[in-house]
Amino acid sequence: MGTVAFSPDGTCLALATIDSDEVWIWDPVTGEILRTFPGTEYERDYGPLGGGPEGVHAVAYSPDGTLLATGGDDYIDAFLRDPATGRILHCLGEMDSLVRAVAFSPDSTRLATGGQGGVARIWNARTGEPLRTLTCDSGRVRTLAFSPDGTQLAIGSDDRTVRIYDPATGEAVTMMRTDGSVLSCAYSPDERLIAVGTTAGLCVYTLHP
Repeated sequence: MGTVAFSPDGTCLALATIDSDEVWIWDPVTGEILRTFPGTEYERDYGPLGGGPEGVHAVAYSPDGTLLATGGDDYIDAFLRDPATGRILHCLGEMDSLVRAVAFSPDSTRLATGGQGGVARIWNARTGEPLRTLTCDSGRVRTLAFSPDGTQLAIGSDDRTVRIYDPATGEAVTMMRTDGSVLSCAYSPDERLIAVGTTAGLCVYTLHP
């Protein structure tokens, strides 16, 4: 399995896998497959909900429910799509490496992407225009998380670090070292804490007293 994401209203569950170029949309209550978007053809204006022939590694709904972001292997692209139809609204262009993580800002106006080359990018989610590039020095980017107020972006990597940036300026705020490769991270609602899942276990860090 690659990744799963609930729609903001909880009525749909998107499932993406590294073994397929499809994204499945499920009813989480009944288990019914509501729709799938198959295929491997790249089409800028109209296309199936795929990330390329090598599979889809990342999927995320925008908080307002109007966009679905996917990232995958072969085309080394991330896509912004209409979640109801799978139609490509914006192709975010070729990256330096495979796309492994995608995350929307809380206000749905920005999308962060990250991948194999230790680089994260921030995009205008409405226009698809690039806003900023953040270099994480080393390690594949595994996970991305905006803070609840959107003023911070946490980037977790294989190099056993979580780096926090100001997404508006690109300035590094702080860095935390872990005992294993970082697999996931999430802010607490009050932004005081950040939970980090690694290959060595779970850690919780205090960001503010």
